[in-house]
Amino acid sequence: IPVKLDWVSHETGTAALMAEDQRALLSERCGGGYIDPLADSDQSRDLDEFAIEASAARSEIEGGVATFEGGVIISQGYRRLSSDRAIVDRNEQWAELQENVVLREPGVLLVSDKARVDTESGQSSMDNARFVFHESHMRGGAESVIREDNGDMALAEASLTYCPPDNNNWELSADSIELDAGTGLGTARKATLEVAGIPVLYAPWLRFPMDDRRATGFLWPS
Repeated sequence: IPVKLDWVSHETGTAALMAEDQRALLSERCGGGYIDPLADSDQSRDLDEFAIEASAARSEIEGGVATFEGGVIISQGYRRLSSDRAIVDRNEQWAELQENVVLREPGVLLVSDKARVDTESGQSSMDNARFVFHESHMRGGAESVIREDNGDMALAEASLTYCPPDNNNWELSADSIELDAGTGLGTARKATLEVAGIPVLYAPWLRFPMDDRRATGFLWPS
C-alpha cells in the first residue's frame, strides 16, 4: 500500500527527478504534493470497451469463478486494482478483493482492507478506506465508501482535509459525505470542522467545493 498516498515531498530525491510540469504541482506552502501516476492515461474510450485482465502468483479456476492469490493485479483500461487476494465471478460479473486493496483511476486513489467491484456497472464498495483526489489535493478516510462508475462517491463516518499526510491542521468530519464529480461539490451531513484538533464549527448540513470551479458558500482555508 502506498503509505504516503502518492505524496511527494520537496525534500525527497524523487522531486528532483520529476519533470518540470510535475514539479509545478508541488505546493511550497504544504512542502509537496499528491502526484498522480496515471495522469497521462488515455481516457478517450469507455472502460466497457476494454477487456478485464488479471495476474497473480497463484490462480485457480472452478466454473466461472477464478481465485487469485499473491500480488494480484486486475486492470481494465485505465482502471487498476491490486490486492493480496481476489475472487472474480465472470458469470455474475463481480470481483472481491481482500487485504491491501488499492484502486486507481486517473486523479483518484482508494486504499482499503476489502473491496467489491461490480464489473458490469463499475460500482465499487470499500471498507475502512483512505482516498486521495490528486488534482484538488483532497485526502480523507471513511468506514465505508461506495463509488459509482461516473466518479460520484458516498462516504460513511468520513473525514477529509487538504493537508499533507500525517498533518491534520484542519479536518472536516461527518456522519456522511457525498461527493458529486459532475458538479464538483460535496455535501456533508452532521459535520464538524476542527482546526488544530479543536472543533470550531458544527453544521447539520454543509456544502463545499471539491475543485477550483467557482462556488458560493463554505470555502476551504488555504
